[in-house]
Amino acid sequence: MGKIILTIVITVLMLLFAIFYFGGIIFVTFAEGIKLLPLILLLIAIGIAGAIIYNMIERIKEIKGGDENDISKY
Repeated sequence: MGKIILTIVITVLMLLFAIFYFGGIIFVTFAEGIKLLPLILLLIAIGIAGAIIYNMIERIKEIKGGDENDISKY
């Protein structure tokens, strides 16, 4: 149970980092009058957030399935 909670906490921290990082860049570029770049950066940020969440879901499945050390198979 602790590994699942730790996985969720790390995911939330990574999402917060990505939000602040891309939010700052989008704010600066939007304030300078550039209109297309913030939209592109927003799409990239959404893609990264989706990948982080997908990774969390896969990790939780690994933990519940008992494949915590799947690297040892190789």
